[in-house]
Amino acid sequence: MSRRSEPKPLPKPVRMLAWLVAAILVVALGVVATNRLNSDQSDTASASPSANEESGEPDADESSDVRWRGLKAAGIPIPGEWSRQTGFYLVSKSEDGEVSTDLESRSVAGEGGPVETALAAVDALLDPDLSDDEWAQTVTGLLSEDGGGVSHALSDAPRYWWLARSFNPDGVCSRMSGDRYTVQSYDCTADGEFEGSDEDAVKGTQHYYGALFSLSGNMSTSSSVDPQEEAAKAYDTILIPMDDGNWHVTVYCPASLDRPLVDEDANETGVSDAGDLEPGQSAYTGFARSTGYGTTQRPCRTVEVTVGGQKPYWYVGAEQ
Repeated sequence: MSRRSEPKPLPKPVRMLAWLVAAILVVALGVVATNRLNSDQSDTASASPSANEESGEPDADESSDVRWRGLKAAGIPIPGEWSRQTGFYLVSKSEDGEVSTDLESRSVAGEGGPVETALAAVDALLDPDLSDDEWAQTVTGLLSEDGGGVSHALSDAPRYWWLARSFNPDGVCSRMSGDRYTVQSYDCTADGEFEGSDEDAVKGTQHYYGALFSLSGNMSTSSSVDPQEEAAKAYDTILIPMDDGNWHVTVYCPASLDRPLVDEDANETGVSDAGDLEPGQSAYTGFARSTGYGTTQRPCRTVEVTVGGQKPYWYVGAEQ
Protein backbone atom coordinates (compact mmCIF):
# COMPACT_ATOMS: atom_id res chain seq x y z
CA MET A 1 0.00 0.00 0.00
CA SER A 2 1.41 3.31 -1.08
CA ARG A 3 1.99 5.93 1.57
CA ARG A 4 0.77 9.52 0.87
CA SER A 5 3.40 12.10 1.55
CA GLU A 6 2.57 14.76 4.12
CA PRO A 7 1.71 18.21 2.67
CA LYS A 8 4.48 20.64 2.76
CA PRO A 9 3.87 23.87 4.70
CA LEU A 10 3.29 26.98 2.63
CA PRO A 11 6.24 29.23 2.26
CA LYS A 12 6.45 31.89 4.92
CA PRO A 13 5.79 34.85 2.52
CA VAL A 14 2.60 33.15 1.32
CA ARG A 15 1.40 32.52 4.89
CA MET A 16 1.98 36.17 5.80
CA LEU A 17 0.09 37.32 2.72
CA ALA A 18 -2.88 35.10 3.60
CA TRP A 19 -2.93 36.42 7.15
CA LEU A 20 -2.86 40.00 5.89
CA VAL A 21 -5.76 39.39 3.49
CA ALA A 22 -7.82 37.84 6.32
CA ALA A 23 -7.16 40.81 8.59
CA ILE A 24 -8.20 43.26 5.88
CA LEU A 25 -11.47 41.36 5.33
CA VAL A 26 -12.30 41.45 9.06
CA VAL A 27 -11.69 45.21 9.27
CA ALA A 28 -13.71 45.87 6.12
CA LEU A 29 -16.68 43.88 7.41
CA GLY A 30 -16.55 45.84 10.68
CA VAL A 31 -16.59 49.19 8.88
CA VAL A 32 -19.56 48.13 6.76
CA ALA A 33 -21.51 47.03 9.84
CA THR A 34 -20.72 50.26 11.70
CA ASN A 35 -21.76 52.47 8.80
CA ARG A 36 -25.00 50.52 8.45
CA LEU A 37 -25.75 51.01 12.15
CA ASN A 38 -24.99 54.74 12.02
CA SER A 39 -27.14 55.12 8.93
CA ASP A 40 -30.07 53.39 10.62
CA GLN A 41 -29.71 55.59 13.71
CA SER A 42 -29.55 58.72 11.57
CA ASP A 43 -32.68 57.73 9.68
CA THR A 44 -34.48 57.05 12.97
CA ALA A 45 -33.45 60.41 14.40
CA SER A 46 -34.58 62.20 11.25
CA ALA A 47 -37.95 60.48 11.35
CA SER A 48 -38.53 61.31 15.04
CA PRO A 49 -39.83 64.84 15.78
CA SER A 50 -37.82 67.00 18.16
CA ALA A 51 -39.26 68.11 21.49
CA ASN A 52 -39.87 71.59 20.06
CA GLU A 53 -41.66 70.13 17.03
CA GLU A 54 -43.90 67.99 19.24
CA SER A 55 -44.81 70.97 21.41
CA GLY A 56 -45.29 73.29 18.45
CA GLU A 57 -42.69 75.71 19.80
CA PRO A 58 -40.11 77.26 17.44
CA ASP A 59 -36.46 76.37 17.86
CA ALA A 60 -34.29 78.94 19.61
CA ASP A 61 -32.66 80.03 16.35
CA GLU A 62 -36.01 80.31 14.60
CA SER A 63 -37.50 82.30 17.49
CA SER A 64 -34.60 84.76 17.48
CA ASP A 65 -35.03 85.24 13.73
CA VAL A 66 -38.76 85.92 14.06
CA ARG A 67 -38.56 88.39 16.91
CA TRP A 68 -37.71 92.06 16.41
CA ARG A 69 -37.88 91.82 12.62
CA GLY A 70 -39.05 95.43 12.33
CA LEU A 71 -36.26 96.83 14.49
CA LYS A 72 -33.63 94.82 12.62
CA ALA A 73 -34.95 95.95 9.25
CA ALA A 74 -34.67 99.62 10.28
CA GLY A 75 -31.32 99.22 12.05
CA ILE A 76 -32.74 100.04 15.49
CA PRO A 77 -31.00 98.34 18.44
CA ILE A 78 -32.95 95.34 19.71
CA PRO A 79 -33.69 95.01 23.45
CA GLY A 80 -31.07 93.52 25.73
CA GLU A 81 -29.23 94.33 28.93
CA TRP A 82 -29.08 97.98 27.86
CA SER A 83 -32.87 98.33 27.76
CA ARG A 84 -33.55 97.06 31.28
CA GLN A 85 -35.29 99.36 33.73
CA THR A 86 -32.81 101.29 35.85
CA GLY A 87 -32.92 103.67 38.79
CA PHE A 88 -34.00 101.23 41.51
CA TYR A 89 -32.77 101.03 45.09
CA LEU A 90 -32.43 97.80 47.05
CA VAL A 91 -34.31 97.77 50.35
CA SER A 92 -33.98 95.00 52.91
CA LYS A 93 -35.53 93.95 56.19
CA SER A 94 -33.30 92.06 58.58
CA GLU A 95 -34.40 89.12 60.69
CA ASP A 96 -34.79 91.45 63.66
CA GLY A 97 -37.00 93.82 61.65
CA GLU A 98 -34.49 96.56 60.86
CA VAL A 99 -34.96 98.20 57.44
CA SER A 100 -31.96 99.30 55.37
CA THR A 101 -31.54 100.91 51.95
CA ASP A 102 -28.70 100.51 49.47
CA LEU A 103 -28.57 103.74 47.45
CA GLU A 104 -26.62 102.25 44.54
CA SER A 105 -28.72 102.52 41.37
CA ARG A 106 -29.75 99.10 40.11
CA SER A 107 -31.72 97.60 37.23
CA VAL A 108 -34.45 94.96 37.13
CA ALA A 109 -35.39 92.49 34.40
CA GLY A 110 -38.76 91.95 32.78
CA GLU A 111 -40.19 93.08 29.46
CA GLY A 112 -42.81 95.51 30.75
CA GLY A 113 -40.51 98.52 31.18
CA PRO A 114 -40.69 101.78 29.21
CA VAL A 115 -37.89 101.19 26.70
CA GLU A 116 -38.86 97.64 25.77
CA THR A 117 -42.54 98.58 25.57
CA ALA A 118 -41.73 101.44 23.21
CA LEU A 119 -39.45 99.27 21.07
CA ALA A 120 -42.11 96.56 20.82
CA ALA A 121 -44.59 99.10 19.42
CA VAL A 122 -42.10 100.43 16.87
CA ASP A 123 -41.13 96.88 15.92
CA ALA A 124 -44.75 96.11 15.04
CA LEU A 125 -45.01 99.21 12.87
CA LEU A 126 -41.85 98.37 10.95
CA ASP A 127 -42.26 94.59 10.59
CA PRO A 128 -41.72 93.85 6.88
CA ASP A 129 -42.90 90.23 7.05
CA LEU A 130 -46.50 90.72 8.18
CA SER A 131 -49.21 90.47 5.58
CA ASP A 132 -51.15 93.65 4.87
CA ASP A 133 -54.12 92.33 6.84
CA GLU A 134 -51.92 91.32 9.78
CA TRP A 135 -50.19 94.69 9.76
CA ALA A 136 -53.49 96.61 9.62
CA GLN A 137 -54.86 94.59 12.53
CA THR A 138 -51.66 95.13 14.53
CA VAL A 139 -51.69 98.88 13.97
CA THR A 140 -55.37 99.12 14.92
CA GLY A 141 -54.70 97.67 18.37
CA LEU A 142 -51.23 99.13 18.88
CA LEU A 143 -52.04 102.11 21.12
CA SER A 144 -53.83 102.15 24.46
CA GLU A 145 -55.60 104.95 26.29
CA ASP A 146 -53.46 107.15 28.50
CA GLY A 147 -53.95 107.53 32.23
CA GLY A 148 -56.83 109.94 31.72
CA GLY A 149 -58.69 107.59 29.39
CA VAL A 150 -57.82 109.61 26.27
CA SER A 151 -56.78 107.99 22.99
CA HIS A 152 -54.15 109.53 20.73
CA ALA A 153 -54.17 108.91 16.99
CA LEU A 154 -51.32 107.27 15.15
CA SER A 155 -49.95 108.78 11.96
CA ASP A 156 -51.96 107.67 8.93
CA ALA A 157 -48.85 107.28 6.80
CA PRO A 158 -49.07 104.34 4.36
CA ARG A 159 -47.25 101.16 5.18
CA TYR A 160 -44.56 101.64 2.54
CA TRP A 161 -43.60 104.89 4.30
CA TRP A 162 -43.05 103.06 7.59
CA LEU A 163 -41.01 100.35 5.87
CA ALA A 164 -38.70 102.95 4.30
CA ARG A 165 -37.63 104.40 7.64
CA SER A 166 -34.15 103.83 9.09
CA PHE A 167 -32.34 104.54 12.33
CA ASN A 168 -30.23 107.72 12.47
CA PRO A 169 -28.28 108.15 15.75
CA ASP A 170 -27.12 111.65 14.80
CA GLY A 171 -30.72 112.78 15.11
CA VAL A 172 -30.25 112.89 18.88
CA CYS A 173 -28.06 115.95 18.35
CA SER A 174 -30.51 117.82 16.12
CA ARG A 175 -32.88 119.31 18.66
CA MET A 176 -32.69 122.79 20.18
CA SER A 177 -30.54 123.04 23.30
CA GLY A 178 -33.37 124.71 25.21
CA ASP A 179 -35.92 122.09 24.21
CA ARG A 180 -36.15 120.04 27.35
CA TYR A 181 -38.94 117.61 26.56
CA THR A 182 -36.38 114.79 26.32
CA VAL A 183 -33.13 114.11 28.10
CA GLN A 184 -30.18 116.20 26.93
CA SER A 185 -27.46 114.30 25.08
CA TYR A 186 -23.84 114.91 26.02
CA ASP A 187 -22.39 112.70 23.27
CA CYS A 188 -22.70 115.20 20.41
CA THR A 189 -19.83 116.87 18.57
CA ALA A 190 -19.85 120.50 17.51
CA ASP A 191 -20.80 119.28 14.03
CA GLY A 192 -23.89 117.52 15.33
CA GLU A 193 -22.55 113.99 15.14
CA PHE A 194 -23.45 111.47 17.82
CA GLU A 195 -20.38 109.78 19.35
CA GLY A 196 -22.15 107.30 21.59
CA SER A 197 -23.33 103.77 20.82
CA ASP A 198 -26.54 103.05 18.95
CA GLU A 199 -28.08 101.87 22.22
CA ASP A 200 -27.18 105.17 23.89
CA ALA A 201 -29.06 107.03 21.15
CA VAL A 202 -32.36 105.51 22.30
CA LYS A 203 -33.09 107.77 25.24
CA GLY A 204 -35.78 107.88 27.88
CA THR A 205 -37.02 110.94 29.72
CA GLN A 206 -35.35 111.33 33.10
CA HIS A 207 -37.65 114.07 34.31
CA TYR A 208 -40.57 116.01 32.86
CA TYR A 209 -39.86 119.74 32.85
CA GLY A 210 -43.47 120.77 32.50
CA ALA A 211 -46.12 118.61 30.86
CA LEU A 212 -49.84 118.53 30.19
CA PHE A 213 -50.99 114.97 30.72
CA SER A 214 -54.59 113.83 30.71
CA LEU A 215 -55.55 113.43 34.35
CA SER A 216 -57.54 110.55 35.72
CA GLY A 217 -60.74 111.42 37.54
CA ASN A 218 -59.67 109.01 40.29
CA MET A 219 -56.45 110.88 41.00
CA SER A 220 -56.44 112.75 44.28
CA THR A 221 -53.54 114.93 45.37
CA SER A 222 -52.92 117.55 48.01
CA SER A 223 -53.74 121.11 46.99
CA SER A 224 -50.06 121.90 47.52
CA VAL A 225 -48.96 119.39 44.86
CA ASP A 226 -49.13 120.04 41.12
CA PRO A 227 -51.25 117.16 39.78
CA GLN A 228 -49.14 117.13 36.62
CA GLU A 229 -46.06 116.24 38.65
CA GLU A 230 -47.94 113.35 40.19
CA ALA A 231 -49.27 112.17 36.82
CA ALA A 232 -45.80 112.39 35.24
CA LYS A 233 -44.55 109.67 37.59
CA ALA A 234 -46.60 107.17 35.59
CA TYR A 235 -45.23 108.12 32.16
CA ASP A 236 -42.02 107.85 30.21
CA THR A 237 -41.18 109.02 26.70
CA ILE A 238 -38.58 107.22 24.63
CA LEU A 239 -36.74 109.15 21.91
CA ILE A 240 -35.74 107.09 18.86
CA PRO A 241 -33.78 109.10 16.25
CA MET A 242 -34.84 108.20 12.71
CA ASP A 243 -34.04 109.39 9.20
CA ASP A 244 -37.21 111.52 9.02
CA GLY A 245 -36.65 113.12 12.43
CA ASN A 246 -36.86 112.06 16.05
CA TRP A 247 -39.68 109.74 17.04
CA HIS A 248 -41.22 110.02 20.51
CA VAL A 249 -42.95 106.99 21.99
CA THR A 250 -44.91 107.84 25.14
CA VAL A 251 -45.79 104.97 27.46
CA TYR A 252 -48.11 104.88 30.46
CA CYS A 253 -47.06 102.77 33.44
CA PRO A 254 -49.95 102.57 35.94
CA ALA A 255 -48.01 100.55 38.52
CA SER A 256 -45.79 103.58 39.13
CA LEU A 257 -48.58 105.45 40.89
CA ASP A 258 -48.60 102.79 43.64
CA ARG A 259 -44.80 102.48 43.66
CA PRO A 260 -44.86 98.77 44.53
CA LEU A 261 -41.70 97.03 45.66
CA VAL A 262 -40.56 94.47 43.08
CA ASP A 263 -38.13 91.58 42.89
CA GLU A 264 -35.21 91.33 40.45
CA ASP A 265 -37.59 90.18 37.69
CA ALA A 266 -40.01 93.10 38.22
CA ASN A 267 -42.62 90.94 39.95
CA GLU A 268 -44.66 92.88 42.49
CA THR A 269 -44.09 91.80 46.07
CA GLY A 270 -47.52 92.94 47.25
CA VAL A 271 -46.21 95.78 49.43
CA SER A 272 -45.10 99.35 48.79
CA ASP A 273 -43.30 100.01 52.06
CA ALA A 274 -40.07 98.29 53.06
CA GLY A 275 -41.38 98.03 56.60
CA ASP A 276 -44.03 95.61 55.36
CA LEU A 277 -41.49 93.15 53.97
CA GLU A 278 -41.05 89.81 55.68
CA PRO A 279 -38.00 89.49 57.97
CA GLY A 280 -34.99 88.57 55.85
CA GLN A 281 -36.67 89.73 52.63
CA SER A 282 -35.20 92.18 50.10
CA ALA A 283 -36.85 94.02 47.21
CA TYR A 284 -36.35 96.92 44.83
CA THR A 285 -38.03 100.28 45.10
CA GLY A 286 -38.69 102.65 42.22
CA PHE A 287 -38.80 105.76 44.37
CA ALA A 288 -35.49 106.79 42.80
CA ARG A 289 -37.29 107.20 39.48
CA SER A 290 -39.21 110.37 38.63
CA THR A 291 -40.84 108.70 35.63
CA GLY A 292 -42.85 105.52 35.14
CA TYR A 293 -41.77 101.91 35.49
CA GLY A 294 -43.51 98.67 34.66
CA THR A 295 -44.02 95.43 36.53
CA THR A 296 -44.73 91.92 35.30
CA GLN A 297 -48.27 92.17 36.61
CA ARG A 298 -48.83 95.72 35.32
CA PRO A 299 -46.53 96.42 32.36
CA CYS A 300 -46.26 99.80 30.67
CA ARG A 301 -48.39 100.34 27.58
CA THR A 302 -47.81 102.56 24.56
CA VAL A 303 -50.20 105.51 24.26
CA GLU A 304 -48.64 107.64 21.52
CA VAL A 305 -46.05 107.45 18.73
CA THR A 306 -45.06 110.71 17.04
CA VAL A 307 -42.79 110.72 13.99
CA GLY A 308 -40.87 113.22 11.89
CA GLY A 309 -39.77 115.32 14.84
CA GLN A 310 -43.34 116.09 15.94
CA LYS A 311 -43.80 116.90 19.61
CA PRO A 312 -45.60 114.55 22.02
CA TYR A 313 -49.20 115.38 22.91
CA TRP A 314 -48.24 116.44 26.43
CA TYR A 315 -45.63 118.95 25.24
CA VAL A 316 -46.20 122.48 26.56
CA GLY A 317 -43.26 124.40 25.07
CA ALA A 318 -39.52 124.72 25.46
CA GLU A 319 -37.98 126.26 28.53
CA GLN A 320 -34.91 128.44 28.14
